[in-house]
Amino acid sequence: MHHPDVEALPHDNDTTIPEAANCLGTDPIGDYFGDYGHNEAVDLGSNEADNWMDLDNDSESEGPRPDNLDLSEFDDEADNAELETKDHEYVRPSAPVISTADQDNPELAQSDQHDRHNNDFEPQPPPNPASGTYTWLHVVKHNSLAGQPVAAAMSSQDSYSATMQNQGSENMYALFSGKLEWEVARWAKFQSHLSATAMTELLSIEGVVEKLGLSFKNSIELNKIINHKLPSKRPPFKRVPFNLGGENFEVYMHDIKECVKALFSDPEFAPYLKYAPEKHYTDDTCTIRLYHDMHTGDWWWDMQASRRRCVLNVYHACMSMILEPLIEPGTNGCLMANGNRIIHHAHTIYACFIGDYPEQVQCTCVVTGDCIQCPTPRNELGEFDAAEAASSWQPIAPLLAALKKVDKHPVQYRQLAQANRVKPLIAPFWKNLPYFDVYRSITPDVLHQMYQGVIKHIISWATKACGWAEIDARCCHLPPNHNIHLFLKGITTLSCVSGKEHTQMCQILLGLIINIHLPNNLSNIPFIQAIHAILDFLYLAQYPVHTSETLKLMDDSLANFHDHKHIFIQLGLCDNFNIPKLHFISHYVCCIKLFGTTDNFNTKYTERLHIDLAKDAYHATNHKDEYMQMTRWLEQKEKMGCHDQYIQWQQAKETSSALATDDVEWVALGLDQRRYLKISKAPASTN
Repeated sequence: MHHPDVEALPHDNDTTIPEAANCLGTDPIGDYFGDYGHNEAVDLGSNEADNWMDLDNDSESEGPRPDNLDLSEFDDEADNAELETKDHEYVRPSAPVISTADQDNPELAQSDQHDRHNNDFEPQPPPNPASGTYTWLHVVKHNSLAGQPVAAAMSSQDSYSATMQNQGSENMYALFSGKLEWEVARWAKFQSHLSATAMTELLSIEGVVEKLGLSFKNSIELNKIINHKLPSKRPPFKRVPFNLGGENFEVYMHDIKECVKALFSDPEFAPYLKYAPEKHYTDDTCTIRLYHDMHTGDWWWDMQASRRRCVLNVYHACMSMILEPLIEPGTNGCLMANGNRIIHHAHTIYACFIGDYPEQVQCTCVVTGDCIQCPTPRNELGEFDAAEAASSWQPIAPLLAALKKVDKHPVQYRQLAQANRVKPLIAPFWKNLPYFDVYRSITPDVLHQMYQGVIKHIISWATKACGWAEIDARCCHLPPNHNIHLFLKGITTLSCVSGKEHTQMCQILLGLIINIHLPNNLSNIPFIQAIHAILDFLYLAQYPVHTSETLKLMDDSLANFHDHKHIFIQLGLCDNFNIPKLHFISHYVCCIKLFGTTDNFNTKYTERLHIDLAKDAYHATNHKDEYMQMTRWLEQKEKMGCHDQYIQWQQAKETSSALATDDVEWVALGLDQRRYLKISKAPASTN
């Protein structure tokens, strides 16, 4: 993979970071966040439902939902397994990083000391160190052939262009008469909340079609052009009916292997793809390690040498069908071409599961109320031990052994499931996925675990301790600030508080409780220190780049919270701290080391896609048999998006300004210290 040259920061102009900020090693100006048994699958072809989206009806329907299962409490078993590690070699660094002072910390560096032995590598200075805001980091790459290209192939844009030419169209806007008709079609499909009926009524106005020179007269004809003639780079939806427990179900899905190939071959992603794991350090002493994107974590490195086999209700049956195409290429590999027309031998490995706690419980099959990653008993979740949190994993071997007895010894299987505190499901979706450990796959979720979990509890406790009237009064008297949202009516009367609102509350929470008077004349020092510590952990957890030192700061902040949390019990706000979400944040440091920083797995991104891919799609239907209409609507948008990308590529070629994807300068989020000031053209003024 080619990496662009990046200008380095001159040594005589290095920014000196204050000691407190330097130990964080991320942003010298204090920016915590960085830059803001079933039937044959039915292929939904082009001959169905063309006219469905032209009918208006408000009736809605919901499909059946599986019943939640739960078990009584059982005893745990412990059986830990270790992953192997591979040898590696040093190579020249290939990405920029922030300057930090050299600091030796034998305790932090102990796990990485082997990276430096028996090596004569001498780092070379970066080219053109005359200007810029970067210095070079030290990169350790795996010494295997992982990620090496095996051949060259036609790019996805060239393949798309060839398809257009095969249809006899030399026009850039192929299948549309020209730019105007294309823009009208694009507007019709990308405009939010524009119904097909409204589009048809617009085109039915006398003279509109003739004046615009359109080849379609209503939304039905436009849909036929998109469905039957416009090619797609994405696989179509499939409707797969299946029977489970005597009840018929349907699942709508893409071929996941073809989805991976489509994303892998997208030229826009080519500059950012990584094909092998790396270890990043601040310098060649390999003392301070950096964690950011997934390829810098330990999981990928360990995957080069390890193998895992992995665990039903309707959810697991559907997931099994969706993920089945990953099993064979995950085990034996397959050839995939990237956006730069280079073919790689790729393994499609299911690595991480992203979801809220109920979804994590459903995935791992553990009993609700237990930790979904370690065997800590539910009545001890409130205790904190950093060393145990980093090394204690829920053993998967007993669960896999129990699954082998499900057919011949169902009673014994249920007993083993109870002993291992898991729900006795017959065929978990991850049972046959290669290299997969379901307990290690669970990733941090800042939105639901921190903001909608821990912070929600903290705000509730603070409100009860200080009184709702006092908290709301302090909210009303906070001074205005351009970067802080003010709750002028207070925060205690809010209901259904969103993650964004919890984020805004965190910005003022410490100011609301300063010098607060607690009941029974209790000292407010441990109260303030506990909330201060959990806020420190919250913001540290969201760093876009971590070092060995910032990870230690996370552990220290969490330990500080646990040292002062007794104040909440003294105030009668809670009886214990056996809260699964509060317990899971003790695993954050370990998860960051495995998979990279938390911004790689934040569910706020997928929550936002509910609007684009589910709610908007549903609004575009007539609310009858909506699933087929929704999949058709999504396919149409994908086709239009691909064609739009193709037109931009053709226009760039004509103006000789086509982007060379190999030359795109890319820096991991948080490693770029450049700051830009945005000023509105017409700023609001007050008298």
